[in-house]
Amino acid sequence: MKKKDLLEAIANKVGCTHKTAQSVLREFQYFSIQELKKEGSVSLLGVGTLKISKRSARTGINPATKMKIQIPAKEVPRLVPSKKLKDIVSGKVTDIYATFEY
Repeated sequence: MKKKDLLEAIANKVGCTHKTAQSVLREFQYFSIQELKKEGSVSLLGVGTLKISKRSARTGINPATKMKIQIPAKEVPRLVPSKKLKDIVSGKVTDIYATFEY
């Protein structure tokens, strides 16, 4: 799904304008990223938790030259899926809306 399709679906489902949906999505992205940088994790209810993982330094191979290269350690974001998301994807749960009551 592309961003345009997502915004259209949100606007239609919630009954708001495309601009309002775009503003809400933008703020959600902004606050999620800020929280991830500040706290190291963000809980996305019903979806999972975004966490920062540390990748160790390692040796790799440059595909163009076939020479060994050192790949430095770095921090990367990763999503740890929630049990709800796993159950929906595996087909154990068929009524998605019933699982997202808060």
